[in-house]
Amino acid sequence: MDLGGMELIHCNLAHANLRRTNLSDSDLSGARLSGADLRGVRYNRRTVWPRGFDPRKRGAILVAAPRSGSG
Repeated sequence: MDLGGMELIHCNLAHANLRRTNLSDSDLSGARLSGADLRGVRYNRRTVWPRGFDPRKRGAILVAAPRSGSG
């Protein structure tokens, strides 16, 4: 699933299966993520998580932003 660039600020994602979802550039700052399955979720440094939330502890994977241009 691709949710990259989405504003998910007020979403209740508690216990949601988000496995292998792209969350790059998404704003989850106010989202409820308790019990959500984040194994294999891809995110980048521009992804905003709720304060104090550590996505790596939940199985999410930090990826580098794609380079612009072709060489």
